[in-house]
Amino acid sequence: MTPQQQAFLDALFTNECKGIPRKAMRVAGYSNTASTAQLLESLHEEIAEATKRFIATKGTRAAWAMSEVMDDPTELGNKEK
Repeated sequence: MTPQQQAFLDALFTNECKGIPRKAMRVAGYSNTASTAQLLESLHEEIAEATKRFIATKGTRAAWAMSEVMDDPTELGNKEK
């Protein structure tokens, strides 16, 4: 993996890019004419692994938030969860 590809992969999971490939490409320094499809295809295994790690770190928090909403959907703040 090139340093630019690694920068793309790192950026893809930031709050700035929020999983949007074109934004992550811009942050990583790719040109506006670079093919998103080609980059995603070349890194599909790495993206899948990074996604698994991301879900593993965020999944439990998301599950708890959903459980709280299901238990008491009218609780103050549940609309924002």
